[in-house]
Amino acid sequence: MTHPSPPAPSASAGAAIDAAAAALARQAATVQGLIRSLDQIVAALRAARVAGAWWGPAREALHVALDLERQRLEREGWRLESVEIQLRHEQRLLEESVPVGFLP
Repeated sequence: MTHPSPPAPSASAGAAIDAAAAALARQAATVQGLIRSLDQIVAALRAARVAGAWWGPAREALHVALDLERQRLEREGWRLESVEIQLRHEQRLLEESVPVGFLP
């Protein structure tokens, strides 16, 4: 008894995975750009010499907020990278998969 050959992975599924991975890569690049911008802002604020008793505490609070946002963006970048890796892995599995009921 011969078994029908397994269907090839859907081209649309592979294209969807590629599109999602590309979108995630663009988002990760945007996150990295935002992190660099925040780092530049923090450096500029630390270098600024502004008079006024109010500015010291306000600047420190802004530094803390910027540091927290930078950390959040770094975590988001890592998350996006891991999602991209997972999508690539799933794409490989899809390309190599044998549907249930089909034996080689």
